[in-house]
Amino acid sequence: NSAIYFDNLQCFSKVGRGNDSWWEIGRYSVADDKCEKNVAGHDNNEENDEKPCLRVRGIIIGIQPHRNPVYNGLSIVFFDEVSRVKLGRMLLKNAYSNQSDENKSQVDQQRYYSSLVGMEVNKARRGEGLSKIFVAIWLRICLKTDAYPRAAVMNKPLIAYVLMGRGFHHSE
Repeated sequence: NSAIYFDNLQCFSKVGRGNDSWWEIGRYSVADDKCEKNVAGHDNNEENDEKPCLRVRGIIIGIQPHRNPVYNGLSIVFFDEVSRVKLGRMLLKNAYSNQSDENKSQVDQQRYYSSLVGMEVNKARRGEGLSKIFVAIWLRICLKTDAYPRAAVMNKPLIAYVLMGRGFHHSE
């Protein structure tokens, strides 16, 4: 029932209207060791060039359900905390499945699965390692919600590379 998806979002702040609306579910901050040069061509850390220059990058995390989230899934959307520019999104399909647990004498248990179907990173922000951050955030959400992460069969070598770096493996 798709109404459940929307009812569960009532405790979060809704952003936007219509098809582009989404609900903010959290924020993530990461220290970035890349220093930008100022106008004079010096590092921002002028006092002591031996220390690494760190800036904090903030990411807003949101949920964007599709029109029929039960059938079509939902997206986790990511926005830059300062500029509010969309950094990217992950398309997910979530489902329950009854599985027998051998340790429980074949008692059926309902498991919740979150399947990665696709990912998009803003073209202007590619090469910054955002796909790794997005996958890490998705895995953290899975951990917090007791969902089993998995990936749909896809012909996306860069996504496969990131997932393999997180312990995923190809299954036939």
